[in-house]
Amino acid sequence: MSSAGVGLPPYIHNYRDGLYHTAVIFFVFFLGSLILWPFLIAITVLLLPLVRFHFMLVTYKYALRKCMISHLC
Repeated sequence: MSSAGVGLPPYIHNYRDGLYHTAVIFFVFFLGSLILWPFLIAITVLLLPLVRFHFMLVTYKYALRKCMISHLC
């Protein structure tokens, strides 16, 4: 058993444990974000053309409807 920090008051242990837990939580979130970011970027890049195509269709339908109503085509 290690005797390091045996004579220290309890709040020092709590502070050290708190720092350790904070570091663990930070690294878990940091590594998780490193793993997830490429997937989020890939999904965004893949969905962007679909979204643009959708808006193009909506705009085209709106323009066509307006054109048919005004009989200016």
